Amino acid sequence: MTRPFFNRYLMWFMTSTAFARQVDEAKKQTPRDFVPISEQYQFFHALPPLAEQVRIAAEIEEPVAICDQVEAQLTTAEGERNRLLKAVLHDALAPVSAPAT
Repeated sequence: MTRPFFNRYLMWFMTSTAFARQVDEAKKQTPRDFVPISEQYQFFHALPPLAEQVRIAAEIEEPVAICDQVEAQLTTAEGERNRLLKAVLHDALAPVSAPAT
């Protein structure tokens, strides 16, 4: 019997250190750097019920969304900082004109 899965949960699971450890352990059992298909089926034996997958994915995505917002704000602030720096340098390095008499 196959259990239904939530795509976003599966994406987060496959990028997790828990999944990476499973892959590494399976690769240790072969002389080549790959995981046999028979071993791959065992990676998902602990797949939680669908409602739990949705909840877990939502819990992961909430702080990720906040991090994305912070990153966007930092990018905007860096652009503003660079624009201000160029303006200050332009003014500081502009030739000084003689005072009008």
